[in-house]
Amino acid sequence: MKNIVCVLLFCLFGCTQAQFFGFDYVARRGTNSTGYCPTTDQVYQDLAQMKLYGNTVRLYNLYDCQGGYKVARAAKMLGMDLFLGMQNAPSETLGWEKSILLDIITDFGKDNIIGVSVGCESLWRKDLPANQVANAIWEVKNFTVEHGWTFPYGIGYADNGELDATKTNYSMVRDAADTLIFNLFSYYGGSYPKSRTDTAPAMSIINQIKNYKSKYPNKRVILGESGWPTNSSRSTYPIDGLLLQQYTAETLVCGAYDNNVTFFWFQSHDLPWHYPNNPTNAERSWGLWTDDRKFKHNNWSFSCAGHPYVPVYPTTTPTPTTKAPVPTTKAPVVTTKAPTQAPVTKAPVTKAPVVVTTSSPVVQTSVETQLNTQVQVDTNTQVVEESASTSPEDASVILVPTLEVDSGTGNQKNQIGSALISVPAVSLVLALLSLFL
Repeated sequence: MKNIVCVLLFCLFGCTQAQFFGFDYVARRGTNSTGYCPTTDQVYQDLAQMKLYGNTVRLYNLYDCQGGYKVARAAKMLGMDLFLGMQNAPSETLGWEKSILLDIITDFGKDNIIGVSVGCESLWRKDLPANQVANAIWEVKNFTVEHGWTFPYGIGYADNGELDATKTNYSMVRDAADTLIFNLFSYYGGSYPKSRTDTAPAMSIINQIKNYKSKYPNKRVILGESGWPTNSSRSTYPIDGLLLQQYTAETLVCGAYDNNVTFFWFQSHDLPWHYPNNPTNAERSWGLWTDDRKFKHNNWSFSCAGHPYVPVYPTTTPTPTTKAPVPTTKAPVVTTKAPTQAPVTKAPVTKAPVVVTTSSPVVQTSVETQLNTQVQVDTNTQVVEESASTSPEDASVILVPTLEVDSGTGNQKNQIGSALISVPAVSLVLALLSLFL
């Protein structure tokens, strides 16, 4: 029954015989500027569509729309493989991504995770310095080593040709990554396939990857992004966008198989929310499916001779290594919040209380000084205690009756005031009082 359902789905989405290695996937969808998050079932349906053409899904981050967890759940159910992605900045987000990765592996295992990429095109955009990009990679590598996890492609980093640049400190990024993931497009290079048999644009990209493999023999090197948009304002490409997408897919997929290049098609579904007010912007239409989940190519079929879809992963996994973060000139971001106020511990009162007898009614009043005075009232006795916050050299104080004129009646009234008498005067006061009592 399950096979019948798969066959029906296969024909429903175009009956193509093509098998891509995998797809770059973003769960967020919609046409407004922010898009919206899909449900868990909608993510499952997306992966079920992709499985008809390829068996691996590559992500850019784990946190957006809870996409990492939703995709991991669907991939486990469908028997698909994952190349997970993590956002490398800010540091709080990377910490969150690591927690999600732990949840994913705890709940679904890691057997179908073939690699993890940390960051995408940070060097090209110049939004992070190279040492910070490298530190993020090492942070995730250390995290995986702590948990005893290994993946066929290890921990990688994705960028365009900038990843191969000889600029200062860029080598530390290449040194940190197990896999170098290159994003290369003939669309931006100005060349396009003139027909289904025109392999020149595709082979130009494949040969770049082969050169990188030769240049970095101790690294995995893969093609992380390549494809063709179906709707663009560029007039230099006279052929219909749908045909150009087909020609590009056929020549790239088969060229990658022929040359043992791991290749992810960019991308599975259109993302019109990227540029909602610019319908001809190419970034909206790289998908094989539209935003409303319709396959763009009716009755499209191709196959790569001698290449049945059997994903071939590296036979050995990168040796787990840890490394201290590369020193940076920027102070690290503190993620734990310091207490707003240090805890106050009061020492026990060691000074004996001063006792003053008075016939006046005793009430408790505050003294507007730095002394935190507490007044303890007994029947005919007033006890004044000095708190531990009083410094040793401060004089003890007692409250004595004072006269105050009521502003409303003009009458004088007795009350405990705020007059201060220092300790050296206490004995004199007591002596005087004893003469009159």
